[in-house]
Amino acid sequence: MTILMIIHQPSNDLLMKMDGVIVMCKGRVLLEKEVENIGTDFTPAEYVHTILENCNNSKCSTCHPSQPLVRTLDRRDVGSYLSDVNRMSMELIGSIEPKELELQEQNKITRLSPMKHGYVMPWKNIRLRQVQPLVKRMQLENGFGWKDLLVLPACFALITAWLRFESGSPIQVYLATTLFIIVPTITFQPRLIVICNNFRAHAFELEDKRVSSVAFLIASAIFAYGIPVVAIILGHLIGYPILGWEWGTFLVQILFAIGYTTAAIQVGKTLSVAARGDYTKLTRGYVLFIFLSILFSGFFVNVNNVPDSWRWLVYFSLTFWGLSGAVLNQLQFNGNFGEDPCLSFVTCIAFDRNFLARYFGYTPTTTSLLSMLVLLIWLVAFFLIEGFLLLRFSSASPKLNISKKDTKIE
Repeated sequence: MTILMIIHQPSNDLLMKMDGVIVMCKGRVLLEKEVENIGTDFTPAEYVHTILENCNNSKCSTCHPSQPLVRTLDRRDVGSYLSDVNRMSMELIGSIEPKELELQEQNKITRLSPMKHGYVMPWKNIRLRQVQPLVKRMQLENGFGWKDLLVLPACFALITAWLRFESGSPIQVYLATTLFIIVPTITFQPRLIVICNNFRAHAFELEDKRVSSVAFLIASAIFAYGIPVVAIILGHLIGYPILGWEWGTFLVQILFAIGYTTAAIQVGKTLSVAARGDYTKLTRGYVLFIFLSILFSGFFVNVNNVPDSWRWLVYFSLTFWGLSGAVLNQLQFNGNFGEDPCLSFVTCIAFDRNFLARYFGYTPTTTSLLSMLVLLIWLVAFFLIEGFLLLRFSSASPKLNISKKDTKIE
Protein backbone atom coordinates (compact mmCIF):
# COMPACT_ATOMS: atom_id res chain seq x y z
CA MET A 1 0.00 0.00 0.00
CA THR A 2 1.45 3.36 -1.01
CA ILE A 3 0.88 6.25 1.41
CA LEU A 4 1.49 9.83 0.26
CA MET A 5 1.78 12.52 2.97
CA ILE A 6 2.27 16.28 2.72
CA ILE A 7 4.48 17.83 5.47
CA HIS A 8 5.48 21.49 5.73
CA GLN A 9 8.08 21.17 8.52
CA PRO A 10 9.40 17.57 8.58
CA SER A 11 11.32 16.31 11.60
CA ASN A 12 13.87 13.51 11.69
CA ASP A 13 11.43 11.26 13.57
CA LEU A 14 8.85 11.60 10.79
CA LEU A 15 11.32 11.33 7.94
CA MET A 16 12.92 8.17 9.30
CA LYS A 17 9.50 6.47 9.22
CA MET A 18 9.19 7.13 5.49
CA ASP A 19 10.75 5.44 2.49
CA GLY A 20 11.16 8.44 0.23
CA VAL A 21 10.66 12.18 0.07
CA ILE A 22 9.93 14.78 -2.60
CA VAL A 23 10.88 18.38 -1.76
CA MET A 24 8.97 20.98 -3.78
CA CYS A 25 9.09 24.76 -3.97
CA LYS A 26 6.70 26.91 -6.00
CA GLY A 27 5.43 23.83 -7.80
CA ARG A 28 8.88 22.59 -8.82
CA VAL A 29 10.84 19.58 -7.61
CA LEU A 30 14.05 20.35 -5.69
CA LEU A 31 14.76 16.87 -4.34
CA GLU A 32 13.45 13.36 -4.98
CA LYS A 33 15.29 10.62 -3.08
CA GLU A 34 14.92 7.79 -0.64
CA VAL A 35 15.28 9.03 2.94
CA GLU A 36 18.22 6.77 3.74
CA ASN A 37 20.20 8.39 0.91
CA ILE A 38 19.57 12.00 1.95
CA GLY A 39 22.62 13.96 3.16
CA THR A 40 25.90 12.80 4.63
CA ASP A 41 27.04 15.65 6.89
CA PHE A 42 23.52 16.63 7.93
CA THR A 43 20.49 14.81 9.27
CA PRO A 44 17.65 14.33 6.77
CA ALA A 45 15.57 17.12 8.34
CA GLU A 46 18.49 19.56 8.33
CA TYR A 47 19.25 18.76 4.72
CA VAL A 48 15.63 19.27 3.66
CA HIS A 49 15.35 22.59 5.51
CA THR A 50 18.63 23.80 3.97
CA ILE A 51 17.25 23.11 0.49
CA LEU A 52 14.04 24.96 1.30
CA GLU A 53 15.98 27.96 2.63
CA ASN A 54 17.93 28.14 -0.62
CA CYS A 55 14.63 28.27 -2.43
CA ASN A 56 14.12 31.83 -1.16
CA ASN A 57 17.24 32.89 -3.05
CA SER A 58 16.22 34.87 -6.14
CA LYS A 59 19.09 33.30 -8.06
CA CYS A 60 17.55 29.84 -7.71
CA SER A 61 16.59 29.03 -11.30
CA THR A 62 14.47 26.08 -10.19
CA CYS A 63 12.18 28.08 -7.93
CA HIS A 64 11.69 31.33 -9.83
CA PRO A 65 9.95 31.35 -13.23
CA SER A 66 12.04 34.31 -14.38
CA GLN A 67 15.09 32.08 -14.45
CA PRO A 68 15.60 29.31 -17.04
CA LEU A 69 13.42 26.33 -16.19
CA VAL A 70 15.31 23.34 -14.86
CA ARG A 71 12.59 20.76 -14.32
CA THR A 72 8.85 20.53 -13.78
CA LEU A 73 6.84 17.79 -12.17
CA ASP A 74 4.71 15.73 -14.53
CA ARG A 75 2.53 12.68 -14.07
CA ARG A 76 5.23 10.16 -14.90
CA ASP A 77 7.55 11.63 -12.27
CA VAL A 78 5.07 11.07 -9.45
CA GLY A 79 3.97 7.71 -10.86
CA SER A 80 7.55 6.42 -11.05
CA TYR A 81 8.21 7.74 -7.55
CA LEU A 82 5.23 5.83 -6.15
CA SER A 83 6.45 2.70 -7.89
CA ASP A 84 10.01 3.04 -6.58
CA VAL A 85 8.98 3.79 -3.00
CA ASN A 86 6.77 0.73 -2.73
CA ARG A 87 8.61 -2.14 -4.39
CA MET A 88 5.72 -4.55 -3.85
CA SER A 89 3.43 -2.39 -5.96
CA MET A 90 5.46 -3.23 -9.07
CA GLU A 91 3.46 -6.46 -9.39
CA LEU A 92 0.32 -4.39 -9.80
CA ILE A 93 1.49 -1.18 -11.44
CA GLY A 94 4.01 -2.42 -13.99
CA SER A 95 5.47 -0.09 -16.57
CA ILE A 96 4.06 1.85 -19.50
CA GLU A 97 4.70 0.37 -22.89
CA PRO A 98 7.51 2.14 -24.81
CA LYS A 99 5.23 2.67 -27.79
CA GLU A 100 2.67 4.33 -25.55
CA LEU A 101 5.34 6.71 -24.22
CA GLU A 102 6.21 7.63 -27.79
CA LEU A 103 2.54 8.40 -28.44
CA GLN A 104 2.44 10.62 -25.35
CA GLU A 105 5.51 12.57 -26.46
CA GLN A 106 4.08 12.90 -29.96
CA ASN A 107 0.83 14.15 -28.47
CA LYS A 108 2.67 16.93 -26.64
CA ILE A 109 4.41 18.08 -29.80
CA THR A 110 1.53 17.94 -32.24
CA ARG A 111 -1.17 18.93 -29.72
CA LEU A 112 -3.39 16.02 -30.62
CA SER A 113 -6.79 15.93 -28.99
CA PRO A 114 -7.27 13.61 -25.97
CA MET A 115 -9.82 11.58 -27.95
CA LYS A 116 -7.31 10.72 -30.69
CA HIS A 117 -4.59 9.98 -28.21
CA GLY A 118 -6.76 7.99 -25.82
CA TYR A 119 -8.22 5.42 -28.19
CA VAL A 120 -5.06 4.16 -29.83
CA MET A 121 -5.33 0.39 -29.54
CA PRO A 122 -6.86 0.29 -25.99
CA TRP A 123 -6.90 -3.52 -25.93
CA LYS A 124 -3.12 -3.55 -25.48
CA ASN A 125 -3.55 -1.98 -22.03
CA ILE A 126 -5.96 -4.55 -20.56
CA ARG A 127 -3.49 -6.41 -18.27
CA LEU A 128 -5.88 -8.84 -16.59
CA ARG A 129 -3.06 -10.03 -14.33
CA GLN A 130 -3.76 -6.91 -12.26
CA VAL A 131 -7.23 -8.11 -11.22
CA GLN A 132 -6.11 -10.34 -8.34
CA PRO A 133 -3.70 -7.86 -6.70
CA LEU A 134 -6.29 -5.10 -7.15
CA VAL A 135 -8.92 -7.13 -5.28
CA LYS A 136 -6.40 -7.82 -2.49
CA ARG A 137 -5.55 -4.12 -2.30
CA MET A 138 -9.23 -3.14 -2.04
CA GLN A 139 -9.75 -5.68 0.74
CA LEU A 140 -6.74 -4.34 2.64
CA GLU A 141 -7.85 -0.75 2.23
CA ASN A 142 -11.49 -1.26 3.21
CA GLY A 143 -11.46 -4.42 5.32
CA PHE A 144 -13.52 -7.55 4.83
CA GLY A 145 -16.82 -6.10 6.05
CA TRP A 146 -18.03 -8.66 8.57
CA LYS A 147 -20.79 -6.30 9.70
CA ASP A 148 -22.15 -6.04 6.16
CA LEU A 149 -22.06 -9.82 5.92
CA LEU A 150 -24.10 -10.32 9.11
CA VAL A 151 -26.57 -7.41 9.00
CA LEU A 152 -28.65 -8.76 6.10
CA PRO A 153 -29.14 -12.30 7.56
CA ALA A 154 -30.18 -10.67 10.86
CA CYS A 155 -32.73 -8.52 9.01
CA PHE A 156 -34.07 -11.56 7.16
CA ALA A 157 -34.41 -13.47 10.44
CA LEU A 158 -36.48 -10.68 11.99
CA ILE A 159 -38.63 -10.22 8.89
CA THR A 160 -39.44 -13.90 8.47
CA ALA A 161 -40.08 -14.37 12.21
CA TRP A 162 -42.61 -11.53 12.01
CA LEU A 163 -44.29 -12.89 8.86
CA ARG A 164 -44.36 -16.43 10.23
CA PHE A 165 -47.76 -15.62 11.77
CA GLU A 166 -49.26 -15.14 8.28
CA SER A 167 -48.33 -18.62 7.11
CA GLY A 168 -50.13 -19.75 3.96
CA SER A 169 -51.67 -16.38 3.13
CA PRO A 170 -50.98 -14.20 0.08
CA ILE A 171 -49.90 -11.41 2.45
CA GLN A 172 -46.96 -13.49 3.64
CA VAL A 173 -45.88 -14.49 0.15
CA TYR A 174 -46.10 -10.96 -1.21
CA LEU A 175 -44.50 -9.11 1.72
CA ALA A 176 -41.74 -11.66 2.33
CA THR A 177 -40.78 -11.79 -1.34
CA THR A 178 -40.87 -8.00 -1.60
CA LEU A 179 -38.63 -7.54 1.42
CA PHE A 180 -36.27 -10.28 0.22
CA ILE A 181 -35.77 -8.23 -2.94
CA ILE A 182 -35.72 -4.64 -1.65
CA VAL A 183 -33.97 -4.91 1.74
CA PRO A 184 -30.52 -5.96 0.36
CA THR A 185 -30.33 -2.86 -1.83
CA ILE A 186 -31.16 -0.59 1.11
CA THR A 187 -28.79 -2.47 3.43
CA PHE A 188 -25.81 -2.26 1.08
CA GLN A 189 -26.37 1.31 -0.09
CA PRO A 190 -23.57 2.59 2.26
CA ARG A 191 -21.14 0.48 0.23
CA LEU A 192 -21.42 3.15 -2.45
CA ILE A 193 -19.17 5.29 -0.23
CA VAL A 194 -16.58 2.51 -0.36
CA ILE A 195 -17.02 2.31 -4.14
CA CYS A 196 -16.36 6.05 -4.46
CA ASN A 197 -13.31 5.79 -2.23
CA ASN A 198 -12.00 2.93 -4.37
CA PHE A 199 -12.29 5.03 -7.51
CA ARG A 200 -10.58 8.05 -5.96
CA ALA A 201 -7.80 5.85 -4.53
CA HIS A 202 -6.99 4.52 -8.01
CA ALA A 203 -7.87 7.60 -10.09
CA PHE A 204 -4.26 8.70 -10.50
CA GLU A 205 -3.08 5.24 -11.55
CA LEU A 206 -6.00 4.96 -13.96
CA GLU A 207 -5.12 8.31 -15.51
CA ASP A 208 -1.48 7.44 -16.16
CA LYS A 209 -2.45 3.88 -17.23
CA ARG A 210 -0.41 2.12 -14.58
CA VAL A 211 -3.67 0.38 -13.66
CA SER A 212 -5.70 -1.03 -16.53
CA SER A 213 -9.26 0.28 -16.71
CA VAL A 214 -10.55 -3.18 -17.63
CA ALA A 215 -8.70 -4.79 -14.72
CA PHE A 216 -10.06 -2.15 -12.34
CA LEU A 217 -13.58 -2.65 -13.73
CA ILE A 218 -13.47 -6.39 -13.05
CA ALA A 219 -11.74 -6.09 -9.67
CA SER A 220 -14.13 -3.42 -8.39
CA ALA A 221 -17.10 -5.53 -9.49
CA ILE A 222 -15.77 -8.57 -7.61
CA PHE A 223 -15.16 -6.45 -4.53
CA ALA A 224 -18.57 -4.72 -4.73
CA TYR A 225 -20.64 -7.86 -5.39
CA GLY A 226 -18.84 -10.38 -3.18
CA ILE A 227 -20.22 -9.61 0.27
CA PRO A 228 -23.80 -8.81 -0.91
CA VAL A 229 -24.05 -12.11 -2.80
CA VAL A 230 -22.83 -14.16 0.18
CA ALA A 231 -25.11 -12.24 2.57
CA ILE A 232 -28.16 -12.78 0.33
CA ILE A 233 -27.55 -16.54 0.21
CA LEU A 234 -27.10 -16.72 4.00
CA GLY A 235 -30.24 -14.63 4.56
CA HIS A 236 -32.38 -16.89 2.38
CA LEU A 237 -30.96 -19.99 4.07
CA ILE A 238 -32.22 -18.53 7.35
CA GLY A 239 -35.52 -17.13 6.05
CA TYR A 240 -36.83 -20.16 4.15
CA PRO A 241 -36.91 -22.58 7.15
CA ILE A 242 -38.57 -19.95 9.34
CA LEU A 243 -41.30 -19.31 6.77
CA GLY A 244 -41.67 -23.01 6.01
CA TRP A 245 -41.40 -22.46 2.26
CA GLU A 246 -40.52 -25.31 -0.05
CA TRP A 247 -36.95 -25.33 -1.40
CA GLY A 248 -38.19 -25.71 -4.97
CA THR A 249 -38.37 -21.92 -5.33
CA PHE A 250 -35.09 -21.26 -3.51
CA LEU A 251 -32.70 -21.16 -6.47
CA VAL A 252 -34.84 -18.86 -8.62
CA GLN A 253 -35.57 -16.62 -5.62
CA ILE A 254 -31.82 -16.34 -4.97
CA LEU A 255 -31.15 -15.48 -8.61
CA PHE A 256 -33.73 -12.67 -8.59
CA ALA A 257 -32.44 -11.23 -5.31
CA ILE A 258 -28.82 -11.35 -6.50
CA GLY A 259 -29.71 -10.06 -9.96
CA TYR A 260 -31.64 -7.07 -8.62
CA THR A 261 -29.06 -6.20 -5.93
CA THR A 262 -26.05 -6.45 -8.23
CA ALA A 263 -27.82 -4.45 -10.95
CA ALA A 264 -28.66 -1.71 -8.43
CA ILE A 265 -25.07 -1.67 -7.14
CA GLN A 266 -23.80 -1.55 -10.73
CA VAL A 267 -25.92 1.53 -11.39
CA GLY A 268 -24.29 3.13 -8.34
CA LYS A 269 -20.81 2.11 -9.53
CA THR A 270 -21.46 3.66 -12.93
CA LEU A 271 -22.69 6.89 -11.35
CA SER A 272 -19.63 6.96 -9.07
CA VAL A 273 -17.34 6.96 -12.11
CA ALA A 274 -19.45 9.62 -13.80
CA ALA A 275 -19.21 11.72 -10.60
CA ARG A 276 -15.43 11.13 -10.42
CA GLY A 277 -15.78 9.52 -7.00
CA ASP A 278 -17.70 12.45 -5.47
CA TYR A 279 -20.23 10.77 -3.18
CA THR A 280 -22.25 13.98 -2.73
CA LYS A 281 -22.94 14.11 -6.46
CA LEU A 282 -23.59 10.36 -6.62
CA THR A 283 -26.18 10.48 -3.83
CA ARG A 284 -28.48 12.86 -5.66
CA GLY A 285 -28.80 10.74 -8.77
CA TYR A 286 -28.81 7.35 -7.05
CA VAL A 287 -31.42 8.23 -4.41
CA LEU A 288 -33.71 9.63 -7.11
CA PHE A 289 -33.21 6.47 -9.18
CA ILE A 290 -34.02 4.14 -6.25
CA PHE A 291 -37.01 6.26 -5.18
CA LEU A 292 -38.62 6.24 -8.64
CA SER A 293 -37.76 2.58 -9.08
CA ILE A 294 -39.55 1.56 -5.87
CA LEU A 295 -42.44 3.98 -6.44
CA PHE A 296 -43.26 2.44 -9.83
CA SER A 297 -42.48 -1.15 -8.80
CA GLY A 298 -46.12 -2.16 -8.23
CA PHE A 299 -45.66 -2.33 -4.46
CA PHE A 300 -47.71 0.81 -3.80
CA VAL A 301 -49.94 1.01 -6.88
CA ASN A 302 -51.02 -1.61 -9.38
CA VAL A 303 -48.92 -0.87 -12.45
CA ASN A 304 -51.85 -1.74 -14.70
CA ASN A 305 -53.62 1.35 -13.33
CA VAL A 306 -50.73 3.70 -14.14
CA PRO A 307 -51.64 6.19 -16.93
CA ASP A 308 -50.09 5.53 -20.33
CA SER A 309 -48.07 8.74 -20.14
CA TRP A 310 -46.29 7.36 -17.04
CA ARG A 311 -45.93 3.75 -18.16
CA TRP A 312 -42.36 4.27 -19.35
CA LEU A 313 -41.34 4.81 -15.71
CA VAL A 314 -42.62 1.31 -14.95
CA TYR A 315 -40.51 -0.19 -17.72
CA PHE A 316 -37.45 1.70 -16.44
CA SER A 317 -38.11 0.62 -12.85
CA LEU A 318 -35.43 -1.87 -11.88
CA THR A 319 -37.40 -2.81 -8.76
CA PHE A 320 -40.46 -3.70 -10.85
CA TRP A 321 -38.56 -6.34 -12.81
CA GLY A 322 -36.86 -7.82 -9.77
CA LEU A 323 -40.00 -7.86 -7.65
CA SER A 324 -42.39 -9.07 -10.35
CA GLY A 325 -40.16 -11.99 -11.33
CA ALA A 326 -39.68 -13.12 -7.72
CA VAL A 327 -43.39 -12.83 -6.84
CA LEU A 328 -44.51 -14.68 -9.97
CA ASN A 329 -41.97 -17.40 -9.19
CA GLN A 330 -43.40 -17.86 -5.69
CA LEU A 331 -47.02 -17.83 -6.92
CA GLN A 332 -46.26 -20.43 -9.58
CA PHE A 333 -44.07 -22.92 -7.72
CA ASN A 334 -44.85 -22.48 -4.01
CA GLY A 335 -46.74 -25.71 -3.29
CA ASN A 336 -47.86 -24.66 0.18
CA PHE A 337 -49.77 -21.68 -1.11
CA GLY A 338 -53.43 -21.93 -2.08
CA GLU A 339 -53.67 -25.73 -1.80
CA ASP A 340 -56.19 -25.81 1.06
CA PRO A 341 -59.87 -26.15 0.05
CA CYS A 342 -61.60 -22.77 -0.03
CA LEU A 343 -64.69 -22.28 2.10
CA SER A 344 -66.35 -19.59 0.00
CA PHE A 345 -66.30 -17.96 -3.41
CA VAL A 346 -64.35 -14.99 -2.00
CA THR A 347 -61.60 -17.16 -0.50
CA CYS A 348 -61.31 -19.12 -3.74
CA ILE A 349 -60.67 -15.88 -5.63
CA ALA A 350 -58.30 -14.56 -2.95
CA PHE A 351 -56.11 -17.67 -3.17
CA ASP A 352 -56.20 -18.02 -6.94
CA ARG A 353 -52.66 -17.62 -8.31
CA ASN A 354 -53.72 -16.02 -11.59
CA PHE A 355 -55.99 -13.55 -9.82
CA LEU A 356 -53.19 -12.54 -7.44
CA ALA A 357 -50.73 -12.08 -10.30
CA ARG A 358 -53.17 -9.70 -12.00
CA TYR A 359 -54.08 -8.00 -8.71
CA PHE A 360 -50.43 -7.20 -7.97
CA GLY A 361 -50.13 -5.81 -11.50
CA TYR A 362 -47.40 -8.13 -12.79
CA THR A 363 -49.47 -9.87 -15.44
CA PRO A 364 -49.94 -9.54 -18.33
CA THR A 365 -47.02 -7.07 -18.37
CA THR A 366 -44.26 -9.58 -17.62
CA THR A 367 -43.27 -13.14 -16.78
CA SER A 368 -40.54 -14.60 -14.56
CA LEU A 369 -38.34 -15.34 -17.57
CA LEU A 370 -38.77 -11.86 -19.05
CA SER A 371 -38.03 -10.22 -15.69
CA MET A 372 -34.79 -12.20 -15.31
CA LEU A 373 -33.75 -11.26 -18.84
CA VAL A 374 -34.36 -7.55 -18.18
CA LEU A 375 -32.30 -7.69 -14.96
CA LEU A 376 -29.40 -9.22 -16.87
CA ILE A 377 -29.71 -6.53 -19.54
CA TRP A 378 -29.60 -3.83 -16.85
CA LEU A 379 -26.52 -5.39 -15.24
CA VAL A 380 -24.59 -5.91 -18.48
CA ALA A 381 -25.58 -2.51 -19.93
CA PHE A 382 -24.39 -0.50 -16.94
CA PHE A 383 -21.29 -2.69 -16.64
CA LEU A 384 -20.37 -1.74 -20.19
CA ILE A 385 -21.23 1.91 -19.60
CA GLU A 386 -18.93 1.98 -16.57
CA GLY A 387 -16.19 0.37 -18.65
CA PHE A 388 -16.63 3.03 -21.33
CA LEU A 389 -16.44 5.83 -18.74
CA LEU A 390 -13.31 4.30 -17.18
CA LEU A 391 -11.73 3.99 -20.61
CA ARG A 392 -12.47 7.63 -21.37
CA PHE A 393 -11.17 8.68 -17.96
CA SER A 394 -7.90 6.80 -18.37
CA SER A 395 -7.55 7.97 -21.97
CA ALA A 396 -8.09 11.67 -21.30
CA SER A 397 -4.82 13.58 -21.52
CA PRO A 398 -4.17 16.73 -19.49
CA LYS A 399 -4.41 20.02 -21.33
CA LEU A 400 -1.08 21.20 -22.63
CA ASN A 401 0.20 24.76 -22.55
CA ILE A 402 3.26 24.90 -24.81
CA SER A 403 5.32 28.08 -24.76
CA LYS A 404 8.67 29.07 -26.22
CA LYS A 405 10.47 28.95 -22.90
CA ASP A 406 9.22 25.71 -21.44
CA THR A 407 6.69 22.93 -21.62
CA LYS A 408 4.63 22.13 -18.56
CA ILE A 409 1.37 20.40 -17.72
CA GLU A 410 -1.36 22.67 -16.44
